Amino acid sequence: MGKGRRIGKHAWVFEAITAIKKGGISAVNVNALAASLKASRNSFYIHYKNRQDLLDALLCEWRSVSIKAYEHAISEIPADGLEELEALIDMWIHDKDIDPAFDLAVRDWARFSKKVAKTVREVDEMRISALRNMFLSLGYDDNVALVRARIAFTQQIGYYVLGIKETRKRRIQLAPIYIDILWGDTLRPDTVKKRRT
Repeated sequence: MGKGRRIGKHAWVFEAITAIKKGGISAVNVNALAASLKASRNSFYIHYKNRQDLLDALLCEWRSVSIKAYEHAISEIPADGLEELEALIDMWIHDKDIDPAFDLAVRDWARFSKKVAKTVREVDEMRISALRNMFLSLGYDDNVALVRARIAFTQQIGYYVLGIKETRKRRIQLAPIYIDILWGDTLRPDTVKKRRT
């Protein structure tokens, strides 16, 4: 086994996140990660049985982060739709609790793995369900809430996929227009608090 320092279990996952964001799933390689961490291969095998074990941990981390981000923004049963909406838009504008590059890398990985694709579908369904609950709390009926949830979610994923580059100031400037278009005429932009810079 190679020489180097021993590091904790989570350090390997965090380094794997960096690797998948930069080079896709093929970049998550034990030797490359060990070199990047200046760690011994022994350190890896203390914590993980093999590369697949690390990939499972990587997918678990993505799942956890993805669900928690929406849970922080939107309660399971929103008490105040406008408050939930503001938290959601703050999350999207400021990339709060989310990492678009990590999300896109996992989605790309899902093209080659049925297991990953299944996890991505499950997580997306949970996130859409959270958005649907928010729309229900804003007074929309069930079918309208569902469709609006899907549209809002897919437009944000599309924003990442297209690689749109805007300053945070510009994103804040455009937020009321997105709100008007995505949330409908019953929710005017001036009903939403000024975005925090």
